[in-house]
Amino acid sequence: MGKAKVYFSSRNKDIFIEHIKRINPYQMQQKHYHTKYEVYYLLNGDRNYFIQDRVYNVKKGDLILINSNVLHKTMDGFSDSHERIIIELEPDFFGGFLIDSAEIPLLRVFHKDYRILRLTEDEKKQLDNCFFKIIQEGKENDIDNNIALKIYLLDLLLVIEKLHNRMDTAEFEHPSKLHGRIAEVVAYMNDNYTNDIGLDLLADKFFISTAHLSRAFKKVTGFSFVEYLNNIRIQKAQKLLSETKYSIAEIAHMVGYQNSTHFGRMFKTITGSTPSEYKKLL
Repeated sequence: MGKAKVYFSSRNKDIFIEHIKRINPYQMQQKHYHTKYEVYYLLNGDRNYFIQDRVYNVKKGDLILINSNVLHKTMDGFSDSHERIIIELEPDFFGGFLIDSAEIPLLRVFHKDYRILRLTEDEKKQLDNCFFKIIQEGKENDIDNNIALKIYLLDLLLVIEKLHNRMDTAEFEHPSKLHGRIAEVVAYMNDNYTNDIGLDLLADKFFISTAHLSRAFKKVTGFSFVEYLNNIRIQKAQKLLSETKYSIAEIAHMVGYQNSTHFGRMFKTITGSTPSEYKKLL
């Protein structure tokens, strides 16, 4: 892990705000998805950002929007150092402040397919001002039940919504041909995770040697093949546990595990709790 200068960091159960600069190369160690919406603003440097099924090369001034429960991970780009601001907030963060926080139109920006906003200099200045007010308020007052903070966050979301509406929907290019090829593999895994798929099968399907696919998959996504497959399956299992009445054994089979014991072990490794414990918390 590289050296870091933390300008601001504050967290409670509903929101996390952090402004940090890292001098040396840095890659997220944990497999990362959560119930919170996420706003990631890169102030300096560049990063490779894996989101759901592909990698984006994120540049200075880019704004990234991550929906709830979307698998993502940041990795080093071309520069060693980077500086960013991140805000994570639960869908009901504005509850009590707005009548139905989860349904406010401004939160719909996180549900759109267009994940990266590449901004003009004037738009960057506008966002810089929004983030400055949010962080300044966090420094001066506790973030718990902070009405001013919620107003500043709503202002940020309003600006993002307007920026989002003016963006065209042209696809960002893959950083390289290899990234494009691995994106095809990941898309296939996302569609076929319930089947018995392995590296050998994918190598044959995409005409790549098993060894090369294994190395390339890790290099591009930041995950090993097995790590990624297990994360997809467990993420889908969490959704089934929270939204259906299927038994744990049935869900294990539905998401691609032939063995309930192995499913339980993987579930605890990734989520920190067993399927039974997770279900009791719902």
